[in-house]
Amino acid sequence: MNTTTLSQRNLAKIRLIEQREERLLWLAYACFATVVLVPVGVTINLIEIGRFRRAKGIKREGMLIADSHHRWLSRTALVAFLAAFVSLGTFYYGVGAVLAVATVAWWFYRLTRGVMALSRHAVPAQPTQ
Repeated sequence: MNTTTLSQRNLAKIRLIEQREERLLWLAYACFATVVLVPVGVTINLIEIGRFRRAKGIKREGMLIADSHHRWLSRTALVAFLAAFVSLGTFYYGVGAVLAVATVAWWFYRLTRGVMALSRHAVPAQPTQ
């Protein structure tokens, strides 16, 4: 068997995996956008993050982009969940309403930034350290 044939087969497999990951990401972003299906989106993200952790030797750019998007969405859900609890706890004092509105605005800001990065096949912007 020729080595070029093997490398072409490997590239074809890698492309299929990248397409699968991109479809999963679009599904996760759609679940997050509907707000009602967020638990489904979080489940998709956690399963994929676990799969990336167990995988050894992933050096393809597409996989790293998919992993960063899954982490981006998981962080978005976690922070929004915590902010929702804080806003519910302080709603009586009036601060909770402001925090709830800010959380919803931040939620859709994060989703928009993530979708824009995914459409460019780029990593979502991370804060500089």
